[in-house]
Amino acid sequence: QVTVETEPILKGIREEKETAKGFSDEIKGRVELLENEANLISVEGLDEGPEEAAVRDLFLYAIEEGIYHFF
Repeated sequence: QVTVETEPILKGIREEKETAKGFSDEIKGRVELLENEANLISVEGLDEGPEEAAVRDLFLYAIEEGIYHFF
């Protein structure tokens, strides 16, 4: 007869899910901040020069492509 203790395994899985959810929530928060910043850049960018326009375009591209770790 073999007895398998599942409670520690289930506890570990629950902890991993909670960690993943926390990480997901953090990423969603960062995306929201980036989108808000992009909106501000777009509004403020009405009189921007070529350098500012390039930075804005790169920033918006990064948001669209999901590249968040550079900011």
